[in-house]
Amino acid sequence: MRRWFGQTDQGLPGRVRASRPNRLLELVWEGDGDGSVVRFELTEDERGTVLVLDHSLIDEAVGKAYLQRWTNSLDRLHAEVGR
Repeated sequence: MRRWFGQTDQGLPGRVRASRPNRLLELVWEGDGDGSVVRFELTEDERGTVLVLDHSLIDEAVGKAYLQRWTNSLDRLHAEVGR
């Protein structure tokens, strides 16, 4: 996960809440004093695989700040997968 989220001094701030191999990863994100839930879900469609990212139970202002981080991470993922 550090590949997508970058190196941090404290490690990744969370714990796994749910997982299904090749389908789902749900984390309780415990950063900046507030908790939230981050869910990555993969499904198949006629064109390939669809990734759905849901970051919930988060304060609106904090969520807006994370929006650019998620966009950058997903852009890097897209570039890597497109190789």
